[in-house]
Amino acid sequence: MLLVRDGDDKRTVLLKGFTIALAVAFNDLKDMAWAIYQLRKGEPQPPYLVSPYHGQWRGMYSAMGRYSAGFMTELGKCIAAAHKMGLLETAAFKAAVMRAATTAPGAAAAWGQLVIAFTVRDEKGLVDPVAHFLKQVRDNSFHYGHEDEFKMLARGYRGRFGAEVMPDRSNGKAYASLGVTQEATRFYFADAAMGAFMESKTKEHALSPSDFATFGKNVGVALRYIVEGLLEHLEAEAASSDAASSAGGGAV
Repeated sequence: MLLVRDGDDKRTVLLKGFTIALAVAFNDLKDMAWAIYQLRKGEPQPPYLVSPYHGQWRGMYSAMGRYSAGFMTELGKCIAAAHKMGLLETAAFKAAVMRAATTAPGAAAAWGQLVIAFTVRDEKGLVDPVAHFLKQVRDNSFHYGHEDEFKMLARGYRGRFGAEVMPDRSNGKAYASLGVTQEATRFYFADAAMGAFMESKTKEHALSPSDFATFGKNVGVALRYIVEGLLEHLEAEAASSDAASSAGGGAV
């Protein structure tokens, strides 16, 4: 049903591609949630000491959160592109969103906030702090700061290592493990620089990891029902086209 057919109009071709993109986004968000769940099984226990294991775990945990935010911003950009194509206003897509709203209202609300964040120029109607945060960091959650001459990371680094030394002394030095393999190597100061930047942004919106987890899960549930609705629409459309071709004696 997702294969482009000779009789498909432009809108149908775009809708098929958008459906696949939304399904990929769902899988990505699910994968990140699973990775975070697995990572938590190895969370260091107090007393927290400066060590390669603790440093690597903390860096990976922070990275997983950043990747999740990155996937959601990429989904937001995908939504913005679909909005420009007019796909969000099609009867098929509206019906798919209505399915999500009927089945999982909280999930549909999160989806709606993501749409507003990436399709509305001002902030009218944008009330979810996570969606607001994603709008602000849409160009920073995945990137390394090259677009602003790396100032973003420099600010993060200065915020962590230019501050008073913390009790655990994790910012006392620019730590790194320089092994002979990739597995044995990690630049903890880089984790700290990116982490400090993201932390400064989350503090602006008074956000916690659970806020992101809840929002991401809700968006995932919304995607589950939206994609199902689109698949059913496209399947019915293909069946109708096949029936018409058979009745007319044409080739399928």
